[in-house]
Amino acid sequence: MRRIALTLLFVVALAANGLTAQESARARAQRTLPPDVFAGVAALANEMADLDIPDGPLFNKALEGTAKRVPAERLLPAIRAYADRLGQARTAFGPAASVPHSCGRSRRHPAWGPERRTQSPTFGPTPVADRRTGSRRAP
Repeated sequence: MRRIALTLLFVVALAANGLTAQESARARAQRTLPPDVFAGVAALANEMADLDIPDGPLFNKALEGTAKRVPAERLLPAIRAYADRLGQARTAFGPAASVPHSCGRSRRHPAWGPERRTQSPTFGPTPVADRRTGSRRAP
C-alpha cells in the first residue's frame, strides 16, 4: 500500500511539473523580469502585434538576456533591435508568409499535386540539380 501511495505521489508531482512548463513566454517573463523591463517588452510586443509578429520570441529573448545577466539598460535596446529584424523579415516575406508553405508536410506529400511540386509558392520554380555537372537550373 505504501509503495502504491509513493508511486501515485511521484506521478502527481511529475504531472504538476509538466503543467507549469506549458505557461506562455509572456507569463514567464512577467514572473521573472523586472517590472520596468517587462513593461517595455510588453509595449514593444503590442506594437509588433499590428504587424502580425508573435510576442513569444520577444519575451523569450528578454528571458534569455535575463538568464545571461544582461543589464536592463542593455536588454531593451537589444530586444528592440531583434523586433526590428523580425519586422524586416515579415516585410520581406509579405503577408502571404503567415503560414509556412509546407505546414510541416513534406513537399512530396500527396496534398501537393504534380503542378505544385515544381513550383515553390514563395520563390517561383524550384531549381533542379543536374547530376552530371552539379549545377542548378529551372525545370
